[in-house]
Amino acid sequence: MRTGGRYASAADTCLPHGNGHTSDKMKITSVPSAEADQPHSVEEKKEKKDISEILKDVQTYIEELDHTEDFCSERCHTILKTISKFYWGYNEKRKDIGDKLAELRYPSQLVKMLRIYNREGVFKHDNVWFPTYYCLNIIWNFTDVSSELCKELVLNGIVEIVGSNISHEPYLENQTSQNVGFLLKSSLSILHNLTKSTRELPEFEKAFDRAKVKETLLINFLTSENAFFKCVATMIMTSIITEEENKMLEDTGAIPFIVSNLKSAIHTGLKRRSRGFSTIELVDCLSHMAVNDKNKDTIVEEGALAEFVNMMEYSDPDENAVAARTVWVLSFKKDIREKIKAEKGLLEALNKLKDSQDKNTRTSAEGALWTINEKQYERKDDVGVTSKKHVFISYDWGNQSMVKRINRQLKEAGYRTWVDFEQMSGSTLEAMSEAVENAAVVLICLSERYKQSPNCRTGMN
Repeated sequence: MRTGGRYASAADTCLPHGNGHTSDKMKITSVPSAEADQPHSVEEKKEKKDISEILKDVQTYIEELDHTEDFCSERCHTILKTISKFYWGYNEKRKDIGDKLAELRYPSQLVKMLRIYNREGVFKHDNVWFPTYYCLNIIWNFTDVSSELCKELVLNGIVEIVGSNISHEPYLENQTSQNVGFLLKSSLSILHNLTKSTRELPEFEKAFDRAKVKETLLINFLTSENAFFKCVATMIMTSIITEEENKMLEDTGAIPFIVSNLKSAIHTGLKRRSRGFSTIELVDCLSHMAVNDKNKDTIVEEGALAEFVNMMEYSDPDENAVAARTVWVLSFKKDIREKIKAEKGLLEALNKLKDSQDKNTRTSAEGALWTINEKQYERKDDVGVTSKKHVFISYDWGNQSMVKRINRQLKEAGYRTWVDFEQMSGSTLEAMSEAVENAAVVLICLSERYKQSPNCRTGMN
């Protein structure tokens, strides 16, 4: 999720400022408003630099900030604003710029600055508010494209900062204020971007638990009347809750809302987005929610299957993959399988995608068809007596490095093993099914991601 828009000056925000550090009221004075995030003038757009020049400029600005003693200054505001504009001025280089920010240890500097602004009170005056605004703007936009930046930010404590924003009572009581709305919107969006790239980090779960993100979203945002807050809160929750906790989302009205936004993104949205969310983000959210059987029913009842067909027929392989994967997850419920078969064009789309050049798309389409058609591996007559047995290792790909160590140690101990990254050939599911049938032992490396993976579930079924 990325940002855009225009926000007012600090003087236009009258409420207690800071994150619980002060309760002084704002003094209203006449000050200029913040400029928009996106460049508008021809002059701003026409001069383009190559990536080496851009990255050199980024490094120069960050080095200047490293030697800055006063972060609450006009110069600091200008530097942050300039870095922020790199996102909109160089669309095709966004990831490179974000990765460079991570490499230069800029995340630790951003977190340090935000802590200083919170202590000062972010609405104290413009030389606090505007730098705060651009810090959050930079993080919000570049975490949408750079997983390396996401990881460094989590390790440097950004979850604590934005988590405190979304739980700060004065902010929650003044959500309609333009600038407070930005603080909440940006903080929620940053959390959402982090969940897309950092879930495998050991620090991820600890950071979200320390900041009490789950509790805050449940109490303050999942049933919010603000459509954006409700949408992004739901998307964050689906990424951080366990399979058992998935039922928390059953009665929030989240699924109809997400499906409605998906329809808007596909049929009326600009660049297949709705409220800033892409079709891929929206369907990934539904895929997580579909692990729960009651949620499966609601997703289908809301008419999502037709939208999945649209996405599987679209030219974007990422859309193809996430739509096919979600159909795969839905197909584990028997009565849903019949509805999938009856949906116009759905099976045809899956059959076409199973021959896709994209591995993720191909795997999801093949898995969905396997489950929909209730295929089973046919046991061969000679299996068991003459075959050499092995230890079959079943795991989620996010734990592959750990599984490689387990596999190596089992072999060193004299065991024969079967693991996909060594022996998979031909049809993935056919090979896996045969390997399970011929196993003496099935070793399941259970994790939360494993329980939510349609690939793992298909193999075990």
